[in-house]
Amino acid sequence: PRDSVRRLKFIRQAQLLGFTLSEIAELLALRADKEATCADVKSRADQKIAEITERIAALDRVRRALRSVAGDCEGATDLSRCPILDALDRNGDDI
Repeated sequence: PRDSVRRLKFIRQAQLLGFTLSEIAELLALRADKEATCADVKSRADQKIAEITERIAALDRVRRALRSVAGDCEGATDLSRCPILDALDRNGDDI
């Protein structure tokens, strides 16, 4: 049925925007709630934006750390003196 197709498209689009299935269920419930407002939906979107921003910052820290340890490696060093492996052995103290 057309409603099922519409619902599946909604779910897929929401997933592409980073919403979890639980969050999507909340959005669908809001859509069905006669007392819900657009502000309720916007609040969920703003929360998702904040989460994504935090994840991006965390990934950026990881990238900088990995670039740092990779930059210390000449690539021709014996594995026993590999700065990348050494950094990982230090449990991330210098990463």
